Amino acid sequence: MRTERTEPILPARNLDETRAFYEKLGFAPWFGGRGPWDYEIVSRGHLVVHFFAERQIALHLTHSGTVILLMLSAPAWGYMLFCST
Repeated sequence: MRTERTEPILPARNLDETRAFYEKLGFAPWFGGRGPWDYEIVSRGHLVVHFFAERQIALHLTHSGTVILLMLSAPAWGYMLFCST
């Protein structure tokens, strides 16, 4: 049982688009846009990523991000390296 882990908290310009993108990668949303706040958490196994709404963020100027390694199934195979800002 893992007792320690990191859970990145990242800005998202559009939570609906962010949620849909991560769902395509096999992540499950915790709130699905039903919460009273502009916040979402997605998880896939032991991977958990938090997102807060930041509609005015200039993605090319931000220094936040994370790297997530996923094992994908066919037709994509192997590992996918994904950087999020």
